[in-house]
Amino acid sequence: MANPAQFAINMAKRAANVPKAAAQITRIGATAALRSAVFATPVDTGRARGAWDVGIGGPGSSGTSLDTSGAGTVASGMGTISRVQKTPVPIYVSNNLEYIGPLENGSSAQAPSGMTTQAINAATAAVRSANIKI
Repeated sequence: MANPAQFAINMAKRAANVPKAAAQITRIGATAALRSAVFATPVDTGRARGAWDVGIGGPGSSGTSLDTSGAGTVASGMGTISRVQKTPVPIYVSNNLEYIGPLENGSSAQAPSGMTTQAINAATAAVRSANIKI
């Protein structure tokens, strides 16, 4: 059994790891949300998929591109997500395309259930199943 001084040292070491672990959990959730949102977005020209953006501390503003596969959009977003390392900060996954609302609400037969609910569910599941040690 550890003495009180050793216990305090152990707790201080763990406490020092909490911000890094929280940042890792934030990245896990954001990654799952991004992948889900992008790949659940219906594809015609690829504009809606290419408009998903990731921002740190607020919505991103990179504009739109055509991305029918979604791979480029996910890769770009992952680059942004990876910048959150030592302290947790909000990561925003957003899409400012003028017709993303109607797509979300079922205007496309390809995505009748919407993208954001799927993304939220994916992020929640990923965070719940994460095995982060502090």
